[in-house]
Amino acid sequence: MKVIFKHLLQGYEGKADELVFYWDPRLQRILARRLPKVKISQHHLDFGATSRNLMAIRPSERYKDDLRTYAERTYNLPQ
Repeated sequence: MKVIFKHLLQGYEGKADELVFYWDPRLQRILARRLPKVKISQHHLDFGATSRNLMAIRPSERYKDDLRTYAERTYNLPQ
């Protein structure tokens, strides 16, 4: 879907009227898509419980930085 703005909202990103607007650098355009409707499943509830448990530990910023570094390094590994 091609988005056309009447009031020159260059660089607009976000949600409005059940649509998500975002900039696509490959196409050099702002695109819109329907906001997805997520069905809550047991997986979502389990993931939420795990996240709450991890945040209850209150990890330090240094620990979070180590996890980010690990995630970046494993993401960039050849497959």
